[in-house]
Amino acid sequence: MLSFQDTEAKLAELDSIEKGWEEERKQMEETIKQYNKAKEDFFLKKPDLLAQIKALQKELEELQKNSPPPQETPKSEEKPAENQANTQQNTQQNTNPPQEIQPPKSEPVVAPQPQPVPETPKIPEKVEDKVLKDIQIEAPKTAKKGKKPLKKKSSKSKESSAATESDPSKFEYGLKYTLAHHVDTIRSIVFHPTLPLLASASDDGTIRFTNVLFKIPKRVASPKQYMSIRVKDVPILAMATKGNSLYTGAVDGLVQQFDFGRGDEDIFAVHGKADHHLLNFFEAGDAIWSIAAHEKSSYIVAVCADKSIRLLDSTTLEQKNSIPTDSPPTSAAFDENGESYAVGCQDGTILIMKGPDLQEKKKFDSFIYSITRYNDTFAVGFENGKIAFLDGADEIQAHNEAVTSMCTLGPALISGSNDCFVKAFIDGEQKLAERVSEKKFAEGVLAVASSDTMFVAATSDGYLKVFVKAK
Repeated sequence: MLSFQDTEAKLAELDSIEKGWEEERKQMEETIKQYNKAKEDFFLKKPDLLAQIKALQKELEELQKNSPPPQETPKSEEKPAENQANTQQNTQQNTNPPQEIQPPKSEPVVAPQPQPVPETPKIPEKVEDKVLKDIQIEAPKTAKKGKKPLKKKSSKSKESSAATESDPSKFEYGLKYTLAHHVDTIRSIVFHPTLPLLASASDDGTIRFTNVLFKIPKRVASPKQYMSIRVKDVPILAMATKGNSLYTGAVDGLVQQFDFGRGDEDIFAVHGKADHHLLNFFEAGDAIWSIAAHEKSSYIVAVCADKSIRLLDSTTLEQKNSIPTDSPPTSAAFDENGESYAVGCQDGTILIMKGPDLQEKKKFDSFIYSITRYNDTFAVGFENGKIAFLDGADEIQAHNEAVTSMCTLGPALISGSNDCFVKAFIDGEQKLAERVSEKKFAEGVLAVASSDTMFVAATSDGYLKVFVKAK
């Protein structure tokens, strides 16, 4: 252990070191100031030096014009002197170590030798060299860097890529990201029709938005969550979009309409958060199991657990019609043109409607969980794991448990199920089967949604599974 005197000595030593560092720092700062001052002085004087060079050149040209013709000296007289000097130098080189060769002394000439081109004036070397060096340093580099030649794609790669694009039977999508943005089961997901956003609704009462076109750096594991809206303290069961409006349906029967802003820029422009607000709401009185919307339709379809189909104005959410059903409806979807829509019920009944009018009715033997438009018809997902098509095509035994949700991506039909699998089918042939969830209260994958370039599955354990096309 150090004594008090030793500690004081150590402290004094540290103080002296610190003072030395301070002095060195001051000296360095003074040196930098001097250097900057000298540099500024040089650049200020530099134009004067260049002007002096030009003035000397002009004086020399005038002297050459006004000087008398030079006296010619016979060459024969100079040669012996030069030969004698060269002989002496050669003899010295053989006997002594090599030295600098001194130029031979010649008689002074009164006028400069005439030349076809005027000589450069002899200015003091130090000034000329310094100016010319500085000019060369400051001159911009005009040499163009050679561009790397573009690599030509081989004909084989072009043919293979063209074959892949033209072959509709291939489905080259794989799981890319797993997003943990919610703390409870995710019931519904939907892509915004105009903005690169994915909306997901959960039992935790929130709607969260993810920017799916976010450029992901290497240090980031997945796309970032863009915004979160707390809608209710009860689960949100269904969502749909039309234009810049998002419609939500909750388990307490509340239908809400949110406005995403006035244009594509607004959602990105307000301090990194979306400028969102609630426009309208409607109270149905019982759980809203599904909402369907279409760009060409003036109303949205909300199916309610009280055995009714509600047609609501897409602008004001004012109820236009309430259509009773024999069995509680579970799902709804518009056709491709937005003129008619299909509603599936718990007892296996399919209702094809046009506004409030019933056009067609079909009956199946199983509980209907989901319905979506597929090509020119509707695909229906059942509790027994089958998928049927209303145009009479063969049924598919797609899953081992209930088909909870379906969507389309090009020619493919994508389905999610309580067996925790996501599958893709093209013309009835299975192209993808991947387990993406764990069971939670006998539920697995509860929703799937697609955009032009990807599709997403929502799971009962609160994850979003993002599938993108393999490169």
